[in-house]
Amino acid sequence: MGISNTDSLTYSTTTTTSSNASMIASTEDQQPLQQKQLFNHDNNEQQPTSDDLALVSEIKQFGTLLIRKYQKHIKVNNQQSFITNIELKETLSKGIVLNNSINLLNSPYKILLQFSLLNFHSFINDYTLKNICNEFQNHIGLLDLSKCKHFTIEALVEIIPSLSNLQFLRLRFCKQITPDNLFTLLKCKSDSLSTLDLSYNCFDSVLFNQRKDNNSLNSSTLLSPPTTTTATDINNNIILNPNIKSLILTHCHLQDEKGELVIKALIQHNNHLKHLNLSGNELSSKTLSLLGNFIKQDTCRLVDIDLGTNMIIDDTSFMEFADSLAHNNSLESLNLESNQIKDQGGAKLAETLKCNKTLTCLNLGSNDLGPDTGVAFGNALETNNSLIKLLLDKTLIDEDGGVSIGHGLESNKSLQYLDLGGNQLENESGVAIANSLKTNNSLTTLVLKRNQFGEYSGKTFGEALKSNTSLRVLDLSGNQIGYKGAKSMAYSLPLNKTLSDLDLSYNLLGDEGGKLICESLGANSSLLRLNLSANRIAVESMKALSISLKNSQSTNYSQKDNQFYNTNNHFYQPSLNLNSNIKDLNLNDNINSNNIDNDNNNNNISLTHTNHNSLYLRNKKTNLLTVSSPNLQHFKTGESTLSNLKSLKLDCNRIGDEGALYIASIISNNPSIQYISVASNHIGEIGGQAIGEALKVNTYLQSIHLDSNSIGTKGAQTISEAIKRNSTLRFLGVCSNRLQDKGIKAIKDSLDHNTTLISISMNNNNVQDDQLLLFLDSLPQFSVDTFK
Repeated sequence: MGISNTDSLTYSTTTTTSSNASMIASTEDQQPLQQKQLFNHDNNEQQPTSDDLALVSEIKQFGTLLIRKYQKHIKVNNQQSFITNIELKETLSKGIVLNNSINLLNSPYKILLQFSLLNFHSFINDYTLKNICNEFQNHIGLLDLSKCKHFTIEALVEIIPSLSNLQFLRLRFCKQITPDNLFTLLKCKSDSLSTLDLSYNCFDSVLFNQRKDNNSLNSSTLLSPPTTTTATDINNNIILNPNIKSLILTHCHLQDEKGELVIKALIQHNNHLKHLNLSGNELSSKTLSLLGNFIKQDTCRLVDIDLGTNMIIDDTSFMEFADSLAHNNSLESLNLESNQIKDQGGAKLAETLKCNKTLTCLNLGSNDLGPDTGVAFGNALETNNSLIKLLLDKTLIDEDGGVSIGHGLESNKSLQYLDLGGNQLENESGVAIANSLKTNNSLTTLVLKRNQFGEYSGKTFGEALKSNTSLRVLDLSGNQIGYKGAKSMAYSLPLNKTLSDLDLSYNLLGDEGGKLICESLGANSSLLRLNLSANRIAVESMKALSISLKNSQSTNYSQKDNQFYNTNNHFYQPSLNLNSNIKDLNLNDNINSNNIDNDNNNNNISLTHTNHNSLYLRNKKTNLLTVSSPNLQHFKTGESTLSNLKSLKLDCNRIGDEGALYIASIISNNPSIQYISVASNHIGEIGGQAIGEALKVNTYLQSIHLDSNSIGTKGAQTISEAIKRNSTLRFLGVCSNRLQDKGIKAIKDSLDHNTTLISISMNNNNVQDDQLLLFLDSLPQFSVDTFK
């Protein structure tokens, strides 16, 4: 059985080298590959099989092509710039990528490859590993051998010195690790290796339990009697290659009693170590005491300690650790999330921030802290000028803590990222935090999801955004800001020039509130990502949205040529925008005017000037307000939008078929939108067909999610026709849409004519045909947030 593009690795679409890319493979072709025994695992000297040779040849072919394409790109562009995945997509021939196992690393000075061989874990033995590494020994930057159980650690240690540019080695779930080869691996000779990941290996079993290493390929080890590693062995042998700066030991079953021995040896003999990840273990007081004593020493070089998801409690050891942190001069990042730290310990740690000058990132999320911790952090923020990122999500800080942090933010000049999500904060906290944004000039990301902010908090946030010039990301999802909050936000968006990501999902906005937000988008040029999911949004919001995002320069699509936009169709009702009567408006010489009438003398519309040097357009009939910036003349409804929106999430609303027509209009007329998700929106066949027609001419959209609707067979057939013609779409989600056999087959057949689609999700569609079910099982799955 040879491995080639036309045999066992047959693909249905062209892929890119993107980290999200995966292949649509034939399950029938792959099954023999998975079931056949390729080699004798107990004999290292056995001659390579034809399958070994085929796999090595396939990987060599692709890796060589990748390097040549990169070199060609540099020659053509006459610069040493890294070729991006999107650029590379255009240079690769169809079907050449091996399940996204080999990619370019982002290295501007060298051509480095990432070899993630997890998909070939049953095939990688000593022969295949040696040959692949010999072929690309100067180009392998990352080598991932996780779950590859048929090579020996001894062979790998021999290979590593020849990989002159190897920076990252990942060996997760490697059952062949024994005490002896582990000690040898840690000391491996390499001038370039900086990160070693040994996660998901049971160190408790590997180092301490009596065992026979039945998983090892080393025959001499199989014949040796059971042994137990002593504390002296560990202390004398856990010595790292001095070039390794980062060691990852997550989920290694390390407990306090025995794990302390490993950690003690690590920090005693390896002063060069800078990043230590011990998350997901069962470490507690002894480990914390050990680390506390270490970080207060002048010899400590650690800059990053991750102790998340352990069993740390705020006992005496924790208090001593906090005291040590106050005197540490090296640590920059500390993760203590998901432990058992209480209010007293959290407050003590916050106090240390008044003295510590190096810590920039602190994560205490998912601990049962309390209001005292919140108050202490609020006080610390008033004076601390080093902390950049603070996570206190799900920590029970209560109103007192939220208000204190809000006051602390008013004078803080360093914090850029703050997460207070899931704390059940109410309006008093919301108002305090929102008011701080009027004076705070450092915060760029604020996460406040799943609290209990009401309309008054939403209104205050809207007011703050009018003058704030630093915030880039605001997450208010899972609150209750309602219509009044949406109205205030709508007023502020045209005035704000920096916000790029806004999440207002699950906020009871209603269709009227959603409409106001959507109307304001046409006058905002900074917002790139908007999430309005689960807000009871319906057709009126979609009308406003389609007008706000329409680009007059778009020539991709003509509504009159689409049956779904025929004026005789009962769904077609052109939306009336509030400033739709303005034909031409020049405000260059009227910035200081108090009242400006539009040139058609319409009595229902007037422009008024405010203290914010902005213009408000009021439609007296509807009493709704649309706000726009002083360059309003560049945004004329139905002609040109200022919006640069790239990602739009509208899941779990009520837009239906009529709303889907407006989504289709957006797909047709807005060149900036790259991601749209309208899952669970009661969209039927008509809406599905309209979106399919729009996809035929769209040349910008890269991801669309229509899951949990009812587009049916007709919608699927129209989308299949679009797949044949569309040259940019990469991700498509149509799960749970009643496509049935005909719809699935139409999409399946269309893939033969598409060269860009990477992943399709089509499960739960009432499929009966066995061949189509096999096809669906072979499809790679992807998250609904792909490319968000």
